[in-house]
Amino acid sequence: MPVHDRKSSDRLWRACKLQTYFTAKGLIDYFPVVDSPVGATAIQAGGGGEEGISSGPALSEQEKDLFASIRADNINASEDARELAGIVEGGAGTRADRIPWLVRTGFADHLQGLRDVEIMRSYTLPGGAKGQREGGKVSDVQRIVAAAEAYFRDVNALCSDLSPTKKLTAQRARMLTQYSSEAAGGGGTGDRPKLFGGTKNRGSLKKYTRRMTQLLVFYYRVVFCEDGHFTREDDEQALPQDVIKPTEDQINAMDLIVSRLREQDEEEGAQVDGSSTEGGGEDERGDESEGTEEEEEEE
Repeated sequence: MPVHDRKSSDRLWRACKLQTYFTAKGLIDYFPVVDSPVGATAIQAGGGGEEGISSGPALSEQEKDLFASIRADNINASEDARELAGIVEGGAGTRADRIPWLVRTGFADHLQGLRDVEIMRSYTLPGGAKGQREGGKVSDVQRIVAAAEAYFRDVNALCSDLSPTKKLTAQRARMLTQYSSEAAGGGGTGDRPKLFGGTKNRGSLKKYTRRMTQLLVFYYRVVFCEDGHFTREDDEQALPQDVIKPTEDQINAMDLIVSRLREQDEEEGAQVDGSSTEGGGEDERGDESEGTEEEEEEE
């Protein structure tokens, strides 16, 4: 009998699972994965041990604590890196350094130190006024956007060739286009497009309306609201609400808009109170009328 105590018909290997991985220069290496016996523990993503399959011998308590601390450090480092990545840092070679009007306005300087999420939310349009929030109340900024969109539609109706309420004649359109070209330094219409022409691309109108409403939303959230929308990371940081100084006309216009909103709230409140009172009487009369109909049917 051979020393290895095996027959010639027996295989000299046993089936196992292999885990492959890439090494230097595109080479692939591997190592065997052994199923742990029942009762062995494996390190899970949460750091605790549960019964399952392990890729090696069971770890000691010290090794488990070490791997758990390393995993916790990695999670904390990832969260810190994600938070830092969400803050705009100064740097050359960006788009703001190439576009002339961005350079003149110092657009990139005002963004430094601000959070990406807050920058996007500062001009993001809210949900429509029809989509009421909890409690059935629509926010002021939703009502402002809805009114602005309605105003832009009315203006387009006065200028569009397809509108029956058109007020802008061809002569007026030419005069306005010439005036705008001269004011911009063009010296007349020339080959310039008809800025005040009656035919407008529907996609362009939608884009212009969206940009104007986004500007209104930005002004309301950043300039008008007391909190200024943006978070101050340190006491010396200059936020947009500290730099932007609205004109007297802008202040008066926004105050007028807000006062009108408050008047609408009072009117709606009075209507709700009146309808609730009248609604009780209507319900009573309705019950009486239904009773009368039933009596007539019985007769």
